[in-house]
Amino acid sequence: MPNFFYFDQNNQKCGPVNEQQLKALAVQGVINPNTPLMTDTGHQGLAGQIPGLFAATPPPFIAASTPQMPSHSPQLPSNFTKPKVLIPLGGCGCLTLLLLFVMIAAFVSRPATEYITIDDYNRIQTGMSYDEVVSIVGEPTEVLSESEYGFMCMWIVDYSTGANFNVTFVDGEVLMKAQFGMR
Repeated sequence: MPNFFYFDQNNQKCGPVNEQQLKALAVQGVINPNTPLMTDTGHQGLAGQIPGLFAATPPPFIAASTPQMPSHSPQLPSNFTKPKVLIPLGGCGCLTLLLLFVMIAAFVSRPATEYITIDDYNRIQTGMSYDEVVSIVGEPTEVLSESEYGFMCMWIVDYSTGANFNVTFVDGEVLMKAQFGMR
């Protein structure tokens, strides 16, 4: 199988990447069907011309043998109490909005997943299943992208610093991971 070079939005040549890495780039949204490609043997075309790289119609996301992604939102911290009703009190409407803003700021400034450490992140290895990763770091904060080959998830570790990590799963296994701001 040939290696591929792709051209980014600035028309810069990137690569080489193998077919599995090309699939991961498609999952991550780095390339799309109109991305120009070139093989190491000199053939040129568009990423959408490679059979099976992009689905013509969206298929069912995950096969039955692949773990299902969570359909729920991340859990709120146990000490967070949602207000039942906010009632503007005449001229106090601004005060109500200020109170709402303070409550939201207090929630957002708390670590999203206090228990995830850089050591936990380093335990995630290429080839692990989604369930194995979740057993180490818990459910993801968000699913960033999905395709017929896989998906990419994000775990936000600390909202105030932006510390987070992403894991890309292709064919039900970890292909790659990346982190930002974890210590």
